Amino acid sequence: MSAAAVRLAVSGVRARGFSLIEVVIGVGIFAAALVPMMDLVTSSTRMSVSAGRMLEATLHGQTLLQALAELEPAEFPPVATGDETVVLQDGAPAAPGQGPRWQALAAYYARPTSFAMQRRALARRLAGGELAVRVEIVWTSTPGEADRTQTVSLQTLSTPRNWD
Repeated sequence: MSAAAVRLAVSGVRARGFSLIEVVIGVGIFAAALVPMMDLVTSSTRMSVSAGRMLEATLHGQTLLQALAELEPAEFPPVATGDETVVLQDGAPAAPGQGPRWQALAAYYARPTSFAMQRRALARRLAGGELAVRVEIVWTSTPGEADRTQTVSLQTLSTPRNWD
């Protein structure tokens, strides 16, 4: 036995360490603090995915809306005055339009998107000949949350001024 160990044994002082109860209490406190932190990380990831989907759906809708607004009247599918007509919709064939720009737009619309969304483009001819064009996109905010859907609706007015 070393001299230091003999001195500790003689004086009645033992080497200091953590008892089992102290270790159990420490692990319990750590676990209690870890659960809310993990929930925070999961929640922030879910919100990030939801925000990314909102951004992508909005940009997709703006692209469709801009392409529809720039079509010439002869290229646009027939739209009656006052009635809202569906010109593009997922799961349905595109309305019959004319010209290569309409065909290119219909081909872009038919391409798959990076996540599941339901898209619909509607048009209504106004009394002055203008077209009120609206694009609606509906999607599930995050995977696994089928009851939480989000919608973006964008609209513009396409006037004869745009057609020249």
